[in-house]
Amino acid sequence: MHTTIQWSDPRTMTSNVLLLSFFLGVVSLCLVRGQTTNATCVSSYDWANNTLGQSPCVVASYIMAACINACGRC
Repeated sequence: MHTTIQWSDPRTMTSNVLLLSFFLGVVSLCLVRGQTTNATCVSSYDWANNTLGQSPCVVASYIMAACINACGRC
C-alpha cells in the first residue's frame, strides 16, 4: 500500500512549527526548573562561579543530567 503525503499551505506549516516549538520550549523550561543537585566544589573553585552564583560543579551536573536524559548516556 502506497501512502502519499500531501503538504499543506506553507504558512500553515510555519505556524504549526512555531506552535510546536513554543510548546517544546515551555516543556523544556519546566524540566530545567525541576532539576536539583547536591554537587559541590571545593572552595578553591569559587572564582569560577557564574553570574547566577552556580559553581562549575553544579553547571557540570546540569549538563550531565541533560545529556543522560537526552540520549541515555554521556
